[in-house]
Amino acid sequence: ETAQHLLLDCTFSREIWGLISGWAGQNLLNPASWPGFDTVLCWWLGRVEAAKPLGKPARKLIASLLLLSLWEIWKERNRRTF
Repeated sequence: ETAQHLLLDCTFSREIWGLISGWAGQNLLNPASWPGFDTVLCWWLGRVEAAKPLGKPARKLIASLLLLSLWEIWKERNRRTF
């Protein structure tokens, strides 16, 4: 189990990201719109870069939402495992 699989690629995570995308109204959060990436960091930087046209306040909001969501997925994994 890699960080990339756990946070981005597993069925549970992809479902969560789809729900967040719908809630936020941002297709850049939809897993179907994600290009290939090597690491979670590359993915995060790519999503923040994709939010650039939205302006600085929205980009900061997207970056915060991404980090919070990653953290919550991680905590849920730990609750279920331990």
